[in-house]
Amino acid sequence: MLIIILCADIAYVAYAVKVRRLATEADIRLLWISILFWILLVIMISKKLLILGKERRRGFQIFVHFREKLSKKFHGTSKWVLISWLKFTGMCCIEDSPRSRKRVGKIALVVMLCLIAVLYLIFFVVMRNPKNLISLIGIGAMVLICVLMSVHPLKINWQPVLMGFFIQFTFAVVTLQTKPGYAVFDFIGAQTSALMENSKVGASFVFGDLIETRCFVIQVLPLVVFFSAFISIMFHLGWVQKFIIKPSNYFRHIMGTTGPETVNALTNIFLSMVYAHVAP
Repeated sequence: MLIIILCADIAYVAYAVKVRRLATEADIRLLWISILFWILLVIMISKKLLILGKERRRGFQIFVHFREKLSKKFHGTSKWVLISWLKFTGMCCIEDSPRSRKRVGKIALVVMLCLIAVLYLIFFVVMRNPKNLISLIGIGAMVLICVLMSVHPLKINWQPVLMGFFIQFTFAVVTLQTKPGYAVFDFIGAQTSALMENSKVGASFVFGDLIETRCFVIQVLPLVVFFSAFISIMFHLGWVQKFIIKPSNYFRHIMGTTGPETVNALTNIFLSMVYAHVAP
């Protein structure tokens, strides 16, 4: 029965795309939801097949062997990249020690990323509109003021600062300078706004005609209650943990921060500064 439903979903989406040709936002929404649904379904099925393969059941061990081959190729490529990077840092080090290599590697990586950002700003931002330098000067002034107000400016760890700016810069380039990136973030923003609009339906059921007034309590509090209830359901289902805990492991290594700092920063993005501290 489940296979019939999945085949019917594929046929319906294919027919809708062919007939409607993605003419309206609802058609694009249907396609995006179907793609996300199938990605999650494939991930869940693959995990289940791997579990069955590890239990030594006949017919499922092929999935374990396939994963082992992929992991060997991935580890081989990553090992080659790591060895090449260690050779490069070893050539630049005066002292042949792991600590000096790690330090030189961090410096080389930061210099490389800063060079990429500077070249992009020069050729794609400043040369098109020199007034954009005003914002760049503002960012530099903000960092300079923070350094001057610091009690121990020489002990500042610049890796989180520079990598944080570079990550924001990358998201800005993907969102504003590429059509697919802009379409993805615009779609996410539109769907989030549509989700938040549902709070007005519940507020109209509770307050009746008073919802048309410009009262702050009636306009804002239903949205807060609706969002809190939605986040609580997502916590119960485990979706918020997947969107926060797993990405925090990658950002922790990139930015050189601790686990609680990274989790708190990502939680503030999704849940705001107030609700992040009281969420379970």
